Amino acid sequence: MRRVPTHQLRTGDRIGRDVLSSSHEIPLLRAGIRVSDSYRESLLRSNITSVWVDDGLSEGITRWK
Repeated sequence: MRRVPTHQLRTGDRIGRDVLSSSHEIPLLRAGIRVSDSYRESLLRSNITSVWVDDGLSEGITRWK
């Protein structure tokens, strides 16, 4: 999983972690959802600057604790 700037999201990218609203901690998008053009535009309008994406580029990468 890797963090991607919202403006670089591509249609079909899979969200890796829930995207939460900054004011209410309500999920705007749930993990596993595929990005569409309308989802990307909604995230940008909501001032979400980056999201976690689960894709082949990050496959096999483990996070140090």
